[in-house]
Amino acid sequence: MNAQQQISSSNDSLLFSTPKHAGRALQTLGGATPQLQSPFHHTQHMKRNQLLIELNYLRSRRHCPSRMYIMPSMSTLNVFPRSGYWKGGVFRFRINIPLEYPNVRPSVHMLTNLFHPLVDPNSGEFTIRHQFPQWRPNRDYVFHILHYIKNSFKPACLAALALDLTADNCPNPAALELYKSDIKLFEEYASRSSKYSVDPKTLYCNLGPDCTIVFNRLGENEFGTRQPTFSRQ
Repeated sequence: MNAQQQISSSNDSLLFSTPKHAGRALQTLGGATPQLQSPFHHTQHMKRNQLLIELNYLRSRRHCPSRMYIMPSMSTLNVFPRSGYWKGGVFRFRINIPLEYPNVRPSVHMLTNLFHPLVDPNSGEFTIRHQFPQWRPNRDYVFHILHYIKNSFKPACLAALALDLTADNCPNPAALELYKSDIKLFEEYASRSSKYSVDPKTLYCNLGPDCTIVFNRLGENEFGTRQPTFSRQ
């Protein structure tokens, strides 16, 4: 099994279908003669319907990975690795949906600094090109990206991925080289990423009005009332 097969999660499943009338291009206003929508508005309408369908399916545990939290705006998402090199970290990222979606592949950008072979240290882009070299409309979906991101934090999947990555196609060649040559030092750098991500200055940082998931400090009384709930998770 190659890295692409190991990291993916049900990539070939056809799980969504577009509503029969989602692409309706005619509209009637006050009895006026129906007019064709502009290509821009038609494209926006199709994109919106596609995302609404995908959002609905993300409510299923089968599609939304555990330990990953999202909001409908897709402006800021979070992944909480519970094991592996980045254990205990809280990493924020954003999925950018292009206007031409679902015909064009989305892109992913980390909003928290992350030392990882798949993350460009300058731009913060989390590359998904290795898993989705050709984006396949109605076969590849946002939840496939979410599973790919989550699995890339797992040691076994990272080891398989490293077999396919080279300095020429890796966005962070230094991280890849360190992973292959000195795993202990790589683990230390990954641990630093995790510690930085939960530092109060990072964790409680306001990322702007479009950030839909915000972390706030709990007072002692509030923490005491919620502690039993936390211990059950």
